[in-house]
Amino acid sequence: MSWSISKNISNKKEDECLYNKIQVCSDLHLDQLDSYESFKLVFPYGKILIMAGDICHIVNLEKHKSFFSFVSEKFEYVIYIPGNHEFYNDLNLTLSELEYKVNIFLKNYNNIYYLNNQSIVINRILFTGSCLWCFPSSEPPPWFKLNLSKDELCHLYKDSLNYLNKISSLNYNNHVIITHYPPLFIDNFSRDNFSRDNTKKTKYYKYKEYYQNETILLKNMPKFWVFGHIHQNYIKFIDKTMYISNQYKSKCYNDKFLLSF
Repeated sequence: MSWSISKNISNKKEDECLYNKIQVCSDLHLDQLDSYESFKLVFPYGKILIMAGDICHIVNLEKHKSFFSFVSEKFEYVIYIPGNHEFYNDLNLTLSELEYKVNIFLKNYNNIYYLNNQSIVINRILFTGSCLWCFPSSEPPPWFKLNLSKDELCHLYKDSLNYLNKISSLNYNNHVIITHYPPLFIDNFSRDNFSRDNTKKTKYYKYKEYYQNETILLKNMPKFWVFGHIHQNYIKFIDKTMYISNQYKSKCYNDKFLLSF
């Protein structure tokens, strides 16, 4: 597996501006919306946009071309990390086939970077992206619409963790890791997100490993770790790393949310 940094983009005139205007969103779930206006989902306020997964199904990318054209036009750089929903499809396409499809589609845009176990440097900031997946102890539930077994998911998780450990060994000063799955166990997740819905509460407790992982510690932790998936916003500083999520499915979603160094 290749783990070298794929590109190094530099624009010295924009450095200071970019450092303070990195916009974050995830879990837009465009396929679940009957209609939408792009600027109401993501209001252009930053220079770099991080999309931390579950944006849309890859098989439906053409359907959402207007959204990708919008973010490409309104932001200098867009960093796109896949979530589990990116790979949902009824055509029995493999993950490799779907990733080939997304990379072909994004050739239409010269500033959207799809990162899954890949990294990129933009103006002295190292951005690392990975779906991350989860490490389940049970076979996938019926609502997990992927043709993957428990063992295959564990393998994907180990691949992601291996990549994150290798890239963290570089000990880059300004490092932002973006994963779709949470890299830490959130104690109040079940209470805050599921307490009012007994069906969801039961689903969570039965398959909690499909929502989040145990806390991950790398050789060198990043300054920021951005994630999504749990539909609950989260901001907490733990051992020199700021964990951040800004998820559209959360009631606290902010369409102009920024992180800054």
